[in-house]
Amino acid sequence: PALAAMRPRLRQLRPKRPLTLPRLLTVPFEAALARGSDQDWPFSIGRGRLGDWHRLIIEGLPPNTGQATKALIEGRAADDEPAILEAGPLVWPAAAELLAADCPPGEKPEERTDRLRAADLLGIAVELVPLHRRLLPPRDAFDAEDKETARAILALAEAGPPDRLGLLTGMLLRAAVRPAAVVPSLLDLAPASLRPGLRPLLDQFAAHHQALIEQRVTDAATAEERPLEEVADAFWRLADELVGPAGRAAAEAPPDSASKALRQRAAGIAGERYAAAMTSVVAPLPETSAAAEAARVAAVKAREADARRLARLGRAARRLDPETPIERLTESALRRLVDPAAALDRAIDVDDARLVEILGGPDLAWQLLRPNPGNARRA
Repeated sequence: PALAAMRPRLRQLRPKRPLTLPRLLTVPFEAALARGSDQDWPFSIGRGRLGDWHRLIIEGLPPNTGQATKALIEGRAADDEPAILEAGPLVWPAAAELLAADCPPGEKPEERTDRLRAADLLGIAVELVPLHRRLLPPRDAFDAEDKETARAILALAEAGPPDRLGLLTGMLLRAAVRPAAVVPSLLDLAPASLRPGLRPLLDQFAAHHQALIEQRVTDAATAEERPLEEVADAFWRLADELVGPAGRAAAEAPPDSASKALRQRAAGIAGERYAAAMTSVVAPLPETSAAAEAARVAAVKAREADARRLARLGRAARRLDPETPIERLTESALRRLVDPAAALDRAIDVDDARLVEILGGPDLAWQLLRPNPGNARRA
């Protein structure tokens, strides 16, 4: 639980991690593990017994195998693909056998399901891992090469237990920024023998993902105390999933009415958060004496950092719904800042001018700050 709370921050910091034997053993089913934000993702594998599985496998490996594997990964990073693809085949087949054969006393039905799913993916890891790693990091769309990779991954489900198709489908959908955008492709790419079973699985995944997005929008509406940085990141990710990555033209059909309504709802909430945060961000800096110059420098730095986060939140809102009145809100707030009468009749200094540029962009900054008779006192 403690690590689950830290994972979002760790993903941002991306510290270098060593490639240990437990991490190497987890690679084949890592993309199927339950995550904090989507614990109920269909066909996911719970993390509760992960440590027990690692101990079971490491203790059961032949000593020579364990030593040879550790020698290959010594000093290597967790994302070192050549090391993973070289060392993994030494242990994955044996790990699959050990995990599948284990039957601990008191094992619950859901724990047995998780164990057998992990064992199955370990059993096909030599073929699966090189294919799946071609799709990392997650794609905003599958190009021709990605589709061939997805086709090869789905083909691995032709021989195996019934859960394998669901496991591989879930891993492929998680390899997409917008899972709904690749659903039609997966049905076309699957072997003909799998399509009857794949169609209901895709419907199940699509419904779950839609419910997950709706819940995230609801959470964003109610989590009023979240820091501005987290709010901006949350709505940026929502825009990625609902619209597509910034700067990329969507190649799909126009959204259906439900998706459009969800985008508009998310954009409306983002706009409300934007307006609420704007008030504090554009508040005039307190007048300080020369002796307190260091405090002012720190305050300016903190305000500019918040302004950049706020600008990112505004861009996310516009991506979700171009009709969101971010420009109007921004111009109105900045006019109050630069209007000497509204700003306690003080001149606009260079720090405020910089804030105007960060929030409004160069065009609005020039409009509000350009020299003219009415702007004679402005920077």
